[in-house]
Amino acid sequence: MSISLETPVARWAEEGRFETPSGFRARGRLGIEAIEKFPYLCEYGSGSLHTEVELDGGRSVEPLLVMTVDSTFLPRGVRQEGRRKVPVRSCEGDPMRVHFDLNADGATASSSGRIEGCKGGATIVTGRLPVQWQSLGVLPALRDDGDLQVLARFEGAQLKPLIDRIPGVRNTDAIAHGEFSLTGTVAHPRIGGNLEVKGGRLLLVATGQEL
Repeated sequence: MSISLETPVARWAEEGRFETPSGFRARGRLGIEAIEKFPYLCEYGSGSLHTEVELDGGRSVEPLLVMTVDSTFLPRGVRQEGRRKVPVRSCEGDPMRVHFDLNADGATASSSGRIEGCKGGATIVTGRLPVQWQSLGVLPALRDDGDLQVLARFEGAQLKPLIDRIPGVRNTDAIAHGEFSLTGTVAHPRIGGNLEVKGGRLLLVATGQEL
């Protein structure tokens, strides 16, 4: 990882005072080949994670944030066998494949993502979010009065990795088709769309009932 700051050290020394840097630039890259050996991430499964971040900011420049994330992993799951919980690698050996992009400028953050695998199709998410930056332009935050444009499409996506993380639910199998949209503003969002689930199955641990 590399970080650079616009720091006129000579002038500070001559004037005997310190000023907040007017600009900075940061580059970072993270590669984890075995997330099952990494604290916190090990709770989610086994596989790899790679991410790159580029950030330009400060008082004298137009802020910019670019980030990409790629991951391939087998979710960590638990199979209920009678009264016993048996740890298993979920998705029958077909890993989840995740790709995510984020680009943010002075007013807007645009993002796109794709998740597929686990014996199912893809979930595709795109969005544009209104942002505002801190006074030093370090990181963006959502702006309450800005317009939202978010769309999520489910193209035969397997919901098992998501539903299996709900406490008291095990042995899930559910394929989803449809889409959801998020519009309005950050302060007052509106949700629309439809979702059809086929071949659904889950076990309620508390009652032992399979639905």
